[in-house]
Amino acid sequence: MISPPFQLDPPALRVLVGSSVALATGSAIRLSALRGRTDGKARERRWSLVVWWLLLVSVFGSAAFGIYGVGLLFSLVTLYALTEYLPWVLRDASDRRTAIAGMVLVPVQYAAMIAGYDEVSWLLVPVGGLLLMGTMQAVHGNVENFIRATGGLYWGLMVFGFLPSLAARLVTVAPPQPASTVGWYLYVMLLTPLADIFQALVGRRWGRRAITPIVSPHKTWEGFLGGVAATGIASVLLAPWLTPWNWLGGQGVVEISRNVGLAFGAGALLCAVGFFGDIHVSAMKRDVGVKDSGDLLPGQGGMIDRIDSLTFTGTVFYLLVVPLYGT
Repeated sequence: MISPPFQLDPPALRVLVGSSVALATGSAIRLSALRGRTDGKARERRWSLVVWWLLLVSVFGSAAFGIYGVGLLFSLVTLYALTEYLPWVLRDASDRRTAIAGMVLVPVQYAAMIAGYDEVSWLLVPVGGLLLMGTMQAVHGNVENFIRATGGLYWGLMVFGFLPSLAARLVTVAPPQPASTVGWYLYVMLLTPLADIFQALVGRRWGRRAITPIVSPHKTWEGFLGGVAATGIASVLLAPWLTPWNWLGGQGVVEISRNVGLAFGAGALLCAVGFFGDIHVSAMKRDVGVKDSGDLLPGQGGMIDRIDSLTFTGTVFYLLVVPLYGT
C-alpha cells in the first residue's frame, strides 16, 4: 500500500506555528492566573489546557495525512460520540443490537470515502442506516413506540455519525492556490472551537440577555454578537493561508476589500451556525436530563460537548464551498 503524501504544505505549517504560539500564550496566561491554586476547579482548568493541545495535534496531525488521517480521526470521534448518545435513547438489548448495527456503518462510510466510492460513502449512513435499523426493529417485533424509538436511534446516527463526515470531506476540496491544499478543513476545524471560546469569553464578561433561557441560559446576545465579530476577525487573519480570500500582496483596493469582506462574513457565518449546533445538542441533553455528555475531556465534558458545533459548521460550510470551489 502506498503511504499517503504529507499534506501540510507551507501555508498550513505557518498556520500551525501561529496556532501553537497563540495556544502557548493563552496557556501561559491561564497557568499564571492559576498559580498557587490547588482546588478542583484549578485542576480542571489545567487539564483543559492539556486537552486543547491534544486537539491541536489531532487536527493538524489528521490534516497531515489527508483523507487517510481525517477518516481515521473522524471514525474514532464519531463512534465515541455515539457511545455517549445511545444511553439517552436505548430501551433494551434489542435496541442495543440495532444501534451497534448502525454504528458499524460509520467506519465503513469513511473507508468508502478513502477508497473513492463517493456515492456509497454519501448514502451508506443516511439511507443504509434508516433501512437497516428500521428493519431490525421490525424483525425483533419492537412495535411499541416504534417510530419514537427508531427515530431516536436514527437521529443520533445522522447527527453524530453522518453530519461530521461533511467536515471531514472538506479535506478533499482544495482551495485555489496559494492557499493550503487542506485549507478548508483546517479553516473549519480551527474557527469552530474559536467561535465557542469567543462567545463564552464575551458572554461571561458582558452577557446580560439570554437568547434561549430554557435550552441554554448562559448563551447571551452579547456573547453571540461578540463571538460573531471576534470569529470574523480571526477568519480574516487565517484567510490568506487557508482560503482563496487573500487580502495580502499586490491586489487593488477593491479586491482587498472584497476578500476581507468575504473572509469576515464566512467567519461570522461559522460562528452563527455553530451556535445553532450547540443549542441543538443542548436541547437533546435537556431532554434526557444531563449537563455534559461525558467526562472524557477534563474541563470540557464529553466528545459530544466538543463536536456539537461542528455538526452544523462542517455541514453548512461544505454545502457552501463545494458548489463554488469543488471540482
